[in-house]
Amino acid sequence: MGKWDIIKSDVSLDEIIGIPNEIKKRKVLSLYSSALINISLNKDIVAHAKELLKLNIAPFDALHLACAEYGEADIFLTTDKKLINMSKKAKLKTKVLNPAVWLMEVL
Repeated sequence: MGKWDIIKSDVSLDEIIGIPNEIKKRKVLSLYSSALINISLNKDIVAHAKELLKLNIAPFDALHLACAEYGEADIFLTTDKKLINMSKKAKLKTKVLNPAVWLMEVL
């Protein structure tokens, strides 16, 4: 439809709160607050994250991906090369891409 929605989650907020640089934290919180769709943790998300942990995906990353899948996100953007590579093994419905790669695809 030519429209993108940003999805936020409890997991994202926890991670943002931990950003030590206050200026960076404010900028990220500004983007976070623009998201209209919120994914709250639940037992299904936690169960999916536990499955992702078995693929050596880091705990926070597993929770992020499980939230994205639960929210039926088309794309999960990250600059974490290891996470991008690991997600290919997970056979996710949600594509995991570097933002620059994704922009080149959509533009």
